[in-house]
Parts: sequence; structure tokens; C-alpha cells
Amino acid sequence: MAVSEDHENQELASRLVAAADGIVNKAAAGLERDLRSAAELIHEIDKPTPAIPKLVSELAKIANTTTDVDTQRRLRRLLGEAR
Repeated sequence: MAVSEDHENQELASRLVAAADGIVNKAAAGLERDLRSAAELIHEIDKPTPAIPKLVSELAKIANTTTDVDTQRRLRRLLGEAR
């Protein structure tokens, strides 16, 4: 399967929301929620995920809050803050 262009994903998400907006039958409320959820997931796919910066930030938080001196030292080495 070929990778979609970003604009194609956004168009698909827009169509899903439009389809959900067009549902008037209360019995199809579950389908409406599913369509909206799918559109939200598609929007999330296109957002860049800053995995490495987030990981570094979380490691720094752990290093700052842990009481285990060995863990602090090892994390600070990984972060390049200590030798």
C-alpha cells in the first residue's frame, strides 16, 4: 500500500467528519462517534512526534526527582550532563 500524502489524510478526515455530521438517525450514534474518532486519529497521524526531545525531558525529570544516587548518575551520563 502506498503512503498517502498529508493532504490526502486531511481530506479523508474531513470526509469522515462530514459523514458523521450527516447522521441524523439516533440508532447510528455509535457509527457517528466512530467516524469522529477515526478522523481524530488521522489528524494525530499527521502531527510530528517529538519522541527524542520528550524522552530527554522525561529522563531529566527522573534524574531530578529520584533519590537513588546511582540512577541519577547514570541518567545524567545518558543526558551528557555528567561523566
